[in-house]
Amino acid sequence: YGLYGAPDTPYKVIFQNGTDLLEIPPQTLKVGPLKLPLCGGVYLRLFPLWINKIAIRKSNSSGVPGRVMLHPHELDSDPPRLKVNIEAWLVKYYRISKVKSILKNFLAEYRSVTYNEFMREYNTDSFPRKNLSSFV
Repeated sequence: YGLYGAPDTPYKVIFQNGTDLLEIPPQTLKVGPLKLPLCGGVYLRLFPLWINKIAIRKSNSSGVPGRVMLHPHELDSDPPRLKVNIEAWLVKYYRISKVKSILKNFLAEYRSVTYNEFMREYNTDSFPRKNLSSFV
């Protein structure tokens, strides 16, 4: 979510030495001039399920698979509670107990694939190639 000018869909980052790296960016949803981060990490928990699903459906209908990202700690619905400031509390604890049900909901409604399956199913050679310096 950090490179606002980066593409929303998979692309290849080209380095100065000519090598490349496939970037599968996190799921976002464009709303007017805004690009909302969704379907991953704290954003999966901050935004309601219906807006996350809009992002997935919009991505899927454009021919690009929607993406859901989880940090392993988010699958612990009752983690040890530390005394932290509000920002850290939102990132670590807000609606953490809902993550498993959100994930089950996505898995029940959408087909999922591993990254290896993604690489086999999509012609990654056809993805746009972007010079990293164009984003910073």
